[in-house]
Formats: sequence, C-alpha cells, structure tokens
Amino acid sequence: MSVTTERLVVASGITEAEPSDPELVRSAGRGDERAFGLLEARHRATLARWCAARTRTAAEAEDLRQEVLLRAWRGAAGFLGHCDVRTWLYRIVVNAAADEARRRARRPRETVLPATDGAALLASAVSAPERTVIESVDVARALACLPAHQRVVVTLIDLIGCTTAEAASVCGVGEPTVRSRLSRGRRQLRALMTNTAREHPETPGT
Repeated sequence: MSVTTERLVVASGITEAEPSDPELVRSAGRGDERAFGLLEARHRATLARWCAARTRTAAEAEDLRQEVLLRAWRGAAGFLGHCDVRTWLYRIVVNAAADEARRRARRPRETVLPATDGAALLASAVSAPERTVIESVDVARALACLPAHQRVVVTLIDLIGCTTAEAASVCGVGEPTVRSRLSRGRRQLRALMTNTAREHPETPGT
C-alpha cells in the first residue's frame, strides 16, 4: 500500500500522523516510489548541504546527490533499522563521496579546489585552536592523503557537522576511537596544509 503524507479517516474523524522515516524506507524497499519521494523531500536540504561539503562545484554536488539517492533507493530493501535513517543516509553520502574521490585520484589531471570553498568551510567548522588552515591550499588533496579512517571522521565532524556520537554510529566504532581519529586526522591535516603552503609560497604583494 502506498504511503501518503497524511490520511484522513473520515469514519472516525481521526487524522493519521505522518509516517516515520523508517516506515518510508521500508515502503520504498517494497517499491513504493511515493514513499521514497516523501523521504527525499524530507531530507532534501540536508542531503544538499552534505553533498556540497564533499564536493568542489555545484555540478559535482548535484551529481553526488543523485548518486546518493540512487544508492538509497537500491539499498532501501536492505535497511534493517539498526541505525536511524539520518545515520543510514550519512553512510551513503560518505561512501559515495569516497568512491568518487578514488575515481578522481585515478584521473591523470585534477582541478585544484578554490581556497574559498574547502579551506573556509573547514576553518569555520573546527574550534579556535584548530583554525590553522592555510589559505590557498587544496583541501581536497590534503584530505585524500589522510588514512581512510581518519579522513572519514574529519569529514563527518568538521565538514558535514556530525556529532561524535553520530560519527561513531556511521563508522561502527566507539566515541573514544572517533575522538582519537579526529585528533590525529586534524593534526596530520594541519601538517599537510603547512607543507603545501611552504612548497607554494604566495608572491609578496599579491
């Protein structure tokens, strides 16, 4: 049976509440496109924000969002409810973005990330002691140099805005492990950015 936003039960005069996210995913898993459309509409703005944080241009963000929706539709039937739907969507975004990053790394040439995108975003996401971000650095390249487990945690917390608990749920590890990976990842990221700045110093007066 198709899921709708709200159904009025005329005989009893009772209005049913909107279906929950897990109900929508389960309905989508049975092939209900209307349920999936409602789920997508409910999380559209959030998905757009996450995808924008993981890409360099609006076109790339939209491509990633479409890939995430495709994966979510295909994977809805396997949703077991062991985590909440937001966490399930986080994981899809992270995995899809990581796959695209690997594809980009295999390409012979890559466009450098404008400093006003990733660097500013990372600088605004971390606490004051962590704001050692160097301007005019390629954040995407620096992140790609981190070990995968550190890169995922830094991305989830500093770029996407997840809490430590949410990141732990996505990664399937405890919160102390997340905090340790975050600290090491930030420290290594700062070192990578500093080295990049030294290798490519700004011309005086520019």
